[in-house]
Amino acid sequence: MGNAEAAYKQVSVNDDSVSEDLMFVFHSTEGDCNERVIHDGVDYNKTNPIMYTILMDKRIIAEEKLNEETCTVHSCPRFRPGDAIEVLATPRFWTLYAGDEICVCLHNEEIVRQDIKVAFSDHPLRKVNKVYKLKVLPANQIVEKAQSQVGQKCVWWSSECFVMWCRTGMMEFKEDETLLHVSQPKDFTKMYMLEILHDDGTCTQHDFETLQPLIKFKNENTTNK
Repeated sequence: MGNAEAAYKQVSVNDDSVSEDLMFVFHSTEGDCNERVIHDGVDYNKTNPIMYTILMDKRIIAEEKLNEETCTVHSCPRFRPGDAIEVLATPRFWTLYAGDEICVCLHNEEIVRQDIKVAFSDHPLRKVNKVYKLKVLPANQIVEKAQSQVGQKCVWWSSECFVMWCRTGMMEFKEDETLLHVSQPKDFTKMYMLEILHDDGTCTQHDFETLQPLIKFKNENTTNK
């Protein structure tokens, strides 16, 4: 799958001043968020995703860090509209918080609204706003983009792609049939690289021409079994 040159120019990387500094305040009662979050007999501290980095033109645009704190749905008042949330289910997936305990996500190849406390009560949650180092839209625009897709035909390879399209507006996260048949020049260099740091300390690199297949490959290869 090819990508037009113009599409790459939509990528912008923000500086540290744009990063959010919101902190969760977690309950200290049993069953709520703490250093080791255990639900349904699964120790999520042991199933943390493997560390990885995504680069575009040798610039880091996404980075996974281990031991990110998790929380339960009881902490959802601490989420803000437009937040990206990872649901630590099997398999893991992303959803977008729209406010008032409602989230919008890709489910069974359809964009749906869900009550966060009803849909995800059995799974820890992790806010992942800082995984991607990209400029994000204002919160109201993020939520508006997500809500506008409810019930629409799915054009995303994964829930992560949908959430990041809502947050950034970048077409790299959205499947576009007009880009599938674009001929690339002979000296075309693959612009996306995925670096995976494995548990044994080894690092592997994988090159991709477009972002969506990279994310799909990453999701299939960066979760401990």
